[in-house]
Amino acid sequence: MNAQDCYSDPESALYFNGVITARLIRAAIDERVKKFIYLSTAHIYGAPLCGVISETKCPQNLHPYATSHLAGEQMCLSARQQGKIEGSVLRLSNAFGAPVHKDTNCWTLLINDLCRQAATTGKLKLRSAGLQRRDFVSLTNVVRAVSHVMLLNPSQAGNGIFNVGGMWAPRVIDVAKLIQARSSVIFGYSPEICVAENSSDEITQDLDYCIDKLSGTGFHLLNNVTDEVDSILMYCQNFFGKNG
Repeated sequence: MNAQDCYSDPESALYFNGVITARLIRAAIDERVKKFIYLSTAHIYGAPLCGVISETKCPQNLHPYATSHLAGEQMCLSARQQGKIEGSVLRLSNAFGAPVHKDTNCWTLLINDLCRQAATTGKLKLRSAGLQRRDFVSLTNVVRAVSHVMLLNPSQAGNGIFNVGGMWAPRVIDVAKLIQARSSVIFGYSPEICVAENSSDEITQDLDYCIDKLSGTGFHLLNNVTDEVDSILMYCQNFFGKNG
């Protein structure tokens, strides 16, 4: 369940992200599956994310999205600790990319949302002043990280927990400006950026979502931000634009 649905229904969040994960792990063990990879979230660490965040940071976020994912993580890591399965947890930062199907529930993700706005409204409307930093990782790199972890041996995997980020932590307003610039190339027009009034508590803080542990196993990121944004813009034009 995504963050909005988890907030609306915390009990279902715990059931789907926690209990059903436990059932999947048990079924995998019964079928003698060798490895189980759980896709968790960077948001277990806190909100908003700031400073240097490595896998050693203690989870502090009490949002149902975070706590339910942490429950799923613990089910996976418990089975790993007991030697029942090679369980790994990937804590993803803000992923972005075109989905396989247009009805996939991914259009509240910031970059996906802004690309869709560019294709359908010709404007980029932010719900804030855009000063907060976020780490973003392309879906291409997420898939590559999953494939990489699948091939690690137990000694390389360590305790099984890996941050997966893009080593790209721009301000939200800078993301909007990138999409504005790429829209000019893809669509031939530059969407207007509309920001909310700045509030006194909205500031820009440093953020380093550290993936050194994953990189230490031989993983490397592709520098494909522009290509991924372009693919989302074209996808949105095809499926949601005036002629879609």
